[in-house]
Amino acid sequence: MDRDLGVVSACGLSQVFGCPRNRGNFRLRVHRHRLELFRLPPYSPEFNPIEGVWNVTKKMTTHNRFYRTTDERDAALCSTFGTFLAQPKLIANHVARFL
Repeated sequence: MDRDLGVVSACGLSQVFGCPRNRGNFRLRVHRHRLELFRLPPYSPEFNPIEGVWNVTKKMTTHNRFYRTTDERDAALCSTFGTFLAQPKLIANHVARFL
């Protein structure tokens, strides 16, 4: 049984989670003239731009590094986010396809 239904409408992308098959089919039948159904895998990092940004963040800031305190780690993360603001090209390829 498919639990995740991804629906694209004129308003944008939305997902219906945990929707029983008969209820989901009813919603699709009622609104089929406005909707197009795309079945998505249960976890879809390729459809979530923040996953790519976190990947770059981990490589630049936290991967294979030790911080003595959480404040030290948080300062390093803030510095990385500041770098992203100053140089958006570092993460542009991860979010450009969603704009």
